Amino acid sequence: MQPIPQSEEEHSTTSPPEDELNAITNAQRDASADKTQRRTQLRTIFAMLAAIVVVAVATPDNESLTKPYAYVSAALGATYFVCWSASFYPQVLLNARRQTTKGLSPDFVVLNVFGYIAYTTYTLALYASPTARQQYRRRHDGAAPEVRFADVLFCLHALVLSTTTLFQLVRYDGLRRQRPSTAALVALAALVAYAGSTA
Repeated sequence: MQPIPQSEEEHSTTSPPEDELNAITNAQRDASADKTQRRTQLRTIFAMLAAIVVVAVATPDNESLTKPYAYVSAALGATYFVCWSASFYPQVLLNARRQTTKGLSPDFVVLNVFGYIAYTTYTLALYASPTARQQYRRRHDGAAPEVRFADVLFCLHALVLSTTTLFQLVRYDGLRRQRPSTAALVALAALVAYAGSTA
């Protein structure tokens, strides 16, 4: 007696086709990746909130403000500090993961580093140099410069990360493949000449 052959419907109910199994596996993998991404996002948010609290507590009070406004000022300043500082990391991490800076404007990278060199020099001078602080007071009717320790931390941190991005551009792709435009180099030379003439 010959065995009765299974119909296609019966066969499909007993063992799912390979495409279906692959689709299920991919869906499970995607769900797992989504969970991991959500956990990472939550950790990042909590880390940023913790950093905001630390910066707000560690930054000296603005004595010219009354207490409720001083707390609001500290909270807003700390939030700005942490959010803007955190904004540098995605590009640095993406460059490191991809081992390339393709798609990133070399003009932006070069001018950004120069900008933070100038900003850091300015901030450090107004924060720590008695001569610069005295000159500022003379020009502004005796008012002291409004530069806080958090400003110094921010500009130093920004300078380190923007310089890191420049090093990544040179290391991963080189200035031949990721060359700044002539306009950016001329602008940079003009800025350096101007800064040198006013020093």
